[in-house]
Amino acid sequence: MTMLKWTAFVGLMFSVFLLAACTLPEYVELYNNSSSDISVRFGAGRDARQFELRSKEVARIGPVVFGRGEVVIVRGSTPHTYRPKYSGSRYWTYVGFGPFKSMRVRLQYEENGSVLVLPRDAEFPISPSVEQPPDYPLREAMPSVFQ
Repeated sequence: MTMLKWTAFVGLMFSVFLLAACTLPEYVELYNNSSSDISVRFGAGRDARQFELRSKEVARIGPVVFGRGEVVIVRGSTPHTYRPKYSGSRYWTYVGFGPFKSMRVRLQYEENGSVLVLPRDAEFPISPSVEQPPDYPLREAMPSVFQ
């Protein structure tokens, strides 16, 4: 009976390892399509990523857990809070190969404060008239205090 328990335990641990190894890391590329430099905080707590992003530049953020938490963008002295949502497979791209493979979604911050999601085959910058999935373009979720 002990050997059976040991075999079951090893099988369970192998399954957990296999599932963890198959989970692809998620990255976000954020393009600042406004005329101003912005400060960005992606996530919260110890997992937060905070950086400055100049006008017309792209930042790669990750790995992240997309769709959880919030993004705070400060333009001038005004903070704006967004809650990104999964946008559907049409907007996610697989990059890399083998064990280096990851998923990427690309967002674009606009002059009017909205955030667009790019279709996987589009390049920065996109026109605001490009079709967006439900919940996009992102608009400010609620007033926030940038910390």
